[in-house]
Amino acid sequence: MTLSYKIIQSSLKKLLLLSAAAFFFFSCTTLEKTPVTERGERLFENFSPEWTALNPYVSYYLFKDKTLPLRAHFVKIDLSAPSLSIKTYPSKPSDLKKGITAASFAKKSQSFISVNTSPFKGRFVSPRTICGIHKSDGTVLSEETLQYSALAFCKTQNGIKGKVLQNQTKHETQDCEWCFGGFYTILKNKEIQKFKHTSFDSRTAAGLSEDGKTLILLCAEGEKSSESAGLSFPECAELLLRLGCVDALEMDGGRSTSLYINKKNVLSYTTYSRCAAWLGFCFD
Repeated sequence: MTLSYKIIQSSLKKLLLLSAAAFFFFSCTTLEKTPVTERGERLFENFSPEWTALNPYVSYYLFKDKTLPLRAHFVKIDLSAPSLSIKTYPSKPSDLKKGITAASFAKKSQSFISVNTSPFKGRFVSPRTICGIHKSDGTVLSEETLQYSALAFCKTQNGIKGKVLQNQTKHETQDCEWCFGGFYTILKNKEIQKFKHTSFDSRTAAGLSEDGKTLILLCAEGEKSSESAGLSFPECAELLLRLGCVDALEMDGGRSTSLYINKKNVLSYTTYSRCAAWLGFCFD
């Protein structure tokens, strides 16, 4: 084996390792960051929700604490609202893998509440591939990923009912008109789930009341860490539990975390991420 051949072979190995590392980093978004020290009970001692009614079925609360620091947004939605309709992206096969921004989805869907949902593969100019179930009005546009949880909605005689699916299986999702894959269940039957790492990041989470008629969305800011450090999975679970949720799960977070109310961004910064999947709520 010549010296030049050895050099070429070594270079190829390095290139393969770099490619593998890049694939891991740029695939499904929002993995846990390096663990940091917990902030303890300070967060919960200062948490005292004061809801503002946005319409007869939707209330909003912004929690701010400069000492933590933290900015976290909460939206409470009455799913039994007779005028409620659910909007999704993608809603048809031709939308798959394109990805759109929060602003584009809010405008396109005319949703009163718009929030990001599923983790996905792909960034920059590459196609966006949803990681997990995405079901829109009975049509499955992305298949299940068994190790992840899902947020599902079903039509009933008394409006829409929500539920958190512990695992994405065809048996669990088949009777639901809408399903949105997330990451993991963080709250199950009022029990906060345990996780190996408890790091802080931007978070999007969703919790449901025991009857499945009240949905609470949580969006914690974390992209400007000096202004808001974000939340850990257990902290999200604890806050949603204190707001009356029985079950809750994490959706995609990090740079994907987005929340628009009445087609306006409510975060302190603008997110330009072209996410693969979105959920919207309209009240006609």
